[in-house]
Amino acid sequence: MVQSVTSFLAQSQPHTFLGHGVPVSGSAAVIEIFSQGVWALGLALGAVLVGRWMIKGPIDPLSNAPHRSHSFTPEVVVTALLAYLVAIVVCGSLLQSIEGMEQSSLPLTGDTVVGSTDFLRPEARGEMTEVDQNQNPDSESANTVKPSLVENMIADAVARLVGAAVCVIVAIRSFSGGLPKFLFGELAWSQWLLWSVVGALIASPMCDLVLGGTVVLIKWLDPAYDFEQHSTLVALSEGVYAWYVVVSLRLSAGLLAPVTEELFFRGLLQTTLLPLVRSRWLILVGVSSVFALAHGQLHFFPALFALSMLLGYSYEKTGCLMIPLLIHMLFNAKTLLMQYLGL
Repeated sequence: MVQSVTSFLAQSQPHTFLGHGVPVSGSAAVIEIFSQGVWALGLALGAVLVGRWMIKGPIDPLSNAPHRSHSFTPEVVVTALLAYLVAIVVCGSLLQSIEGMEQSSLPLTGDTVVGSTDFLRPEARGEMTEVDQNQNPDSESANTVKPSLVENMIADAVARLVGAAVCVIVAIRSFSGGLPKFLFGELAWSQWLLWSVVGALIASPMCDLVLGGTVVLIKWLDPAYDFEQHSTLVALSEGVYAWYVVVSLRLSAGLLAPVTEELFFRGLLQTTLLPLVRSRWLILVGVSSVFALAHGQLHFFPALFALSMLLGYSYEKTGCLMIPLLIHMLFNAKTLLMQYLGL
């Protein structure tokens, strides 16, 4: 999900949707203006909602949250997590073993590493050189076979699908009303669609402001701090991968990651904690902390925490999992579009 907030740190340089072709230029300026308008609209919506709540007085907005009847237990959360971890270890090890038998991996520019040139654009394959020839052959980097981005992507996708399958099975068997109630709650499609659009509009300026403040604070505390981008955005910016790899990366970030993360963090973990913790707000704080930590980059923690609080709140307030799922998808799609346009 961290793919979503990293655009704040991205440099303005030409990018293309399939990793090659003619960079977008004129239309990018129009879309940037439109994006800024949407950003301002989201900020205004957030301010109006906060102002409305303050005028009404210190009333807990989750006091009338709908009840979600289920028989989830902590064991199912552990099962889903273990299923994901086992799948990613087994799949990753298998792919790395196969790749290691074929050839050693070769690093590209930046921090991206590719284990096989089969996944590169034809012209990029010709640019690959023996970059390790000037390195010490006894060094660790010259002898270690590193997993390629494609291998990691496949292993992560398989593991996510396995974990999501566990969540769906648990929902079918243990959620009152089965999978339809688990996903949609009691809301009509027009209601959860409206919630999703408003939530996505608010999420963008909220996370940008939080991330901007975090960056300023970190630069003040440690001017030498390295603000790394997510590996997916780095790989897309390289422009060396074959079109099907680029499309797969975008589908993974824009579709697979939001669906699987919301199934686990909101649908399974947050719901399981409801009978165990008295305060819904305490649950949101705990789940959001785990969500932000799971993405692994310190400078994104506050923004990801804020995003997760919004996602969790929308789920608690409505009982409809489709709302945080769609907000998450729209949020990631916005970042991928900005990267595509080089904004």
